[in-house]
Amino acid sequence: VTAYDDSMPDVSHDGKWVTFKRVVGGFDRIIVRQTGDAAGTTEKDLAQGLRPRWFPAGDWIVFRNQGKIYRIRPDGTSLAQITNPPAGVTDIFGHDCWNANTLVFGRGTGSMPGQTVGIYLQDIPTGTVTGPVLAGSLPVVSHDGSLLVSEVKIPTGPALLHYININRIPTLQFVSRFGFAYGPNNLTISNAAHFAFSARSGPSETRLG
Repeated sequence: VTAYDDSMPDVSHDGKWVTFKRVVGGFDRIIVRQTGDAAGTTEKDLAQGLRPRWFPAGDWIVFRNQGKIYRIRPDGTSLAQITNPPAGVTDIFGHDCWNANTLVFGRGTGSMPGQTVGIYLQDIPTGTVTGPVLAGSLPVVSHDGSLLVSEVKIPTGPALLHYININRIPTLQFVSRFGFAYGPNNLTISNAAHFAFSARSGPSETRLG
């Protein structure tokens, strides 16, 4: 447990390290530390950014900064920009690691009525971008690499419906969908069988998993 303004945690696939966002002096910073390190003695400040996600092998962390996606080694070296969005769009709509060499991310103008956003794949070694492969945003990949969860917003008159879609990797075969009027916030998956999200229906928040 940390004592700062920390959020957006992601645990490495081997369970030994956690990375998260910390607000320091009004700026978002990417922090990494060992799990179970209550004193924070193993903590390292890597870079400016938010929404860090681990590569499957634990050798890289991807994160977002100023509308683009970057990667960095857990020791703070080898910072490199991955995505280069065209003019008029941005890559602020979530990202994760599709596999060891491929990034999955949301790109568009926005997720509200009149705006567009889709889910793309980018081969990191070559920089080749494919997509949109799905409509929606906030892609999250299960730790075993078999499932992709994402969000789709659909305006229906005065209400804005949110759907959580589950698709298989790599075929993108549809598996299931959950819908509600508000949410999700910070989707996370621990494995192929369990995932967690938050939804709001009226004044109280409900957490499902």
